[in-house]
Amino acid sequence: MHCKTNFSFLEGASHPDELVARAIELGYRALAITDRNSLAGVVRAYGAARKTSLKLIIGAEITPVDAPSVVLWATDRKAYGRLARLITVGRRGAEKGECRITIEDIAAHAEGLICLSGCMSGEVAKRLMEGQVEQAREVVSFHRDLFGKERYFLEVQNQSLDGQDALNRQIVELGRACDVRIVATNDAHYVKPGDHRAHDVLLCI
Repeated sequence: MHCKTNFSFLEGASHPDELVARAIELGYRALAITDRNSLAGVVRAYGAARKTSLKLIIGAEITPVDAPSVVLWATDRKAYGRLARLITVGRRGAEKGECRITIEDIAAHAEGLICLSGCMSGEVAKRLMEGQVEQAREVVSFHRDLFGKERYFLEVQNQSLDGQDALNRQIVELGRACDVRIVATNDAHYVKPGDHRAHDVLLCI
């Protein structure tokens, strides 16, 4: 539900078609391609998935300059167009290779998009890890009001990182308190454990 391809430069270590093939191998019914500030990986993922039963979810991890990242999914063709325009606004407003998106830009293109709170680098998780529970609640309320209760979800992930279990419990409690649903994701950067070596090199670069 939250995957980066090699089109998330220096982050994702696997090609889109490799992610699709692995998802099918694992028996997944759907796969979300969510590259950072980009829809570039979606084309090849679609080419690999269109002759299979795998449902491809089109999205992007958006990193505004004035807030931590969120994940946005398109629900239909019109929403896809808004997501594409949002990224175009960010690309045109920055130097080549960069992207400058603001919270206001996201709000202006929010109609029809589903929003996920982001991984451990997302604002909700960051606030909770810093002990700022009330501020985390305010962030959840803001996004819930912006996207609507049916289109905003809190992410929980299990990557065996220190403190992640406790953080997930806090996120679940916060979701219950704010009447926001939870979705399990993994912010995948590659398809198999052995691929971590290539991923490590990319991060070092």
